[in-house]
Amino acid sequence: MSQEQQDATDYVRVTLTIHEFSEDGECCIVSDKHGHGTELSTDAFLHDAEDIDVGDTIACDILREAKYVTDLARENGFTYGDAPINPAIDHRAKKVSCDRLVCWVLYRAGFTDQPFSQGVVVSAMHTWAEKNGFLEISDMAVLEPGDIVLVRPNQSGTYALHTFLYAGETDTEGVFYRYDHGSDARIQSVQPNAQPLELDGAPFWRAYRPVATAENNVCYARYYAEQ
Repeated sequence: MSQEQQDATDYVRVTLTIHEFSEDGECCIVSDKHGHGTELSTDAFLHDAEDIDVGDTIACDILREAKYVTDLARENGFTYGDAPINPAIDHRAKKVSCDRLVCWVLYRAGFTDQPFSQGVVVSAMHTWAEKNGFLEISDMAVLEPGDIVLVRPNQSGTYALHTFLYAGETDTEGVFYRYDHGSDARIQSVQPNAQPLELDGAPFWRAYRPVATAENNVCYARYYAEQ
């Protein structure tokens, strides 16, 4: 948006979520808070396309894949439960849960070093994230879309009992978008859904921001490496 456009009185400010960039960086797929999508030229942004870094690309891929997986699960009658096989590899059991959603989305974004059986369970999510060199976040005020959020720590505070993907702010103070498969009701809902980050009995524990490297991501050379 040019300065001339910003100074005009006949425009509406809208918050858009970026889901995917074209390979040449000249356009991207975006959606508003209602899920209405469109394609925009990156010339429409307030920043230059060159300023979009590797971290932005990963976050866009994670949000795109989260939308794909949650839509697939809802439309195909998935139910809450422990998948016998990592659903990113084989989801014919039609079982998914909070941790299986997160690892499924991350798998599709290139982080494929995951257990075949069940996948990355929530109690091991922090150790898996640390093994992959993800950035640990202790302050939920600095969360960014695409971050893995861990809440409801166990009594000893050594691991979390619930996880979801943070998807950004809403227009309501204290309410945020998330991709969350922690119950049948959530699986059957259109996502992202909007809730406070901390719910009763589920305080924030920590979060992790995925970081792609040549060692931890099979898509790194093609999509994320500096050109």
